[in-house]
Amino acid sequence: MLYLILHPLKRPAEKQADLLRATLTLHGIDYVECGIDTVPNGATIVTDCFVMETPCGDPGHDIAQAIIDQAAGQNNKIVFYYPSESYATLSASFCPTAEQLQVKNITGYLIKCGNWDIDGYAKNYNMPEFFAWIINNEFNRARLEYTYNQIDTTEKTHRFLFLNGEWRTNRERFFELFRSAGLLDASIWSHRSGKSADGFGPESDWSDPFVHPDFRFYAYYPSHYYQTEISIASETTQNEWFPTEKTYKSLMLGHPFVVYGGQHSLTKIRAMGFETFGDAIDETYDLAPYPQERADRLVESLRTANIPKPSRHNRQHFQKVANSAYGNLIKILQDIDNNVIIKENFEVDTTILNKYFLN
Repeated sequence: MLYLILHPLKRPAEKQADLLRATLTLHGIDYVECGIDTVPNGATIVTDCFVMETPCGDPGHDIAQAIIDQAAGQNNKIVFYYPSESYATLSASFCPTAEQLQVKNITGYLIKCGNWDIDGYAKNYNMPEFFAWIINNEFNRARLEYTYNQIDTTEKTHRFLFLNGEWRTNRERFFELFRSAGLLDASIWSHRSGKSADGFGPESDWSDPFVHPDFRFYAYYPSHYYQTEISIASETTQNEWFPTEKTYKSLMLGHPFVVYGGQHSLTKIRAMGFETFGDAIDETYDLAPYPQERADRLVESLRTANIPKPSRHNRQHFQKVANSAYGNLIKILQDIDNNVIIKENFEVDTTILNKYFLN
């Protein structure tokens, strides 16, 4: 039996809990969502709360603190479940959490997205499939197939898809370089300073694009992709490998893309088994060691780019990566707790499929 103690509020990554519930349910794993008072001695706790994770007043810190305090006296294992985008977004909460585990001699495990190790955890596990799973299962196959077909056959109205969200220093400079190069007029774009006519979807669907995380992370407008030739993923940070929904949506749809992110971002995407578009776009910008140099070289690459063909390989490989998340998570949990047993005679009925996988 696994004991899930999850954050009570909706957050941009709240669907991580749905991934956990759906995967456990799909394999017939026994679990219960509960408070800390009902967890028995020696049991394995799974939580998405961390010490010092959130601003003052958020319940996540107190929940994590209560779990750690009780686990110290009850010999509980704690699985910290946070398949988020990057080490950068997690370090502020992981480090103080890890310090407490060390001081209290608690066995802790971290399930995360990315390739970084955090000192203080007994084991670290990576789940790069998180965003793939989310996007793949939020929208049914018919909608994906429709978008694929439109991307492959529709005459393009714009060169670039260039959507920008929160302020980042290097991102702002890149946006100004892009604008100065005269490329904005050839784009479907958004920025806090303005947007193109097609920059966002209907107001009723996305009334405020800067505070509505569900759309940003989990949805896409087909026309944004089938009306454009190249997606520009201007990532959250240009100092590390930090793929977010901007990159994953392009991979899912087979839409040609460039990434303004950490050095070697394209190299790492290829290492994951995906294609990039060096036959039509000069990708040597990805090798530049400094963010400003990468921005300069990327703008020049976009200015001189040919028209790349959509990647059917990326669509197929994306599905393969997404579907592996279910089995990977179960293997991780079985490695941590040998009492996690798959019920081989468990039948997945239509209620489960509709709730988690066919919506």
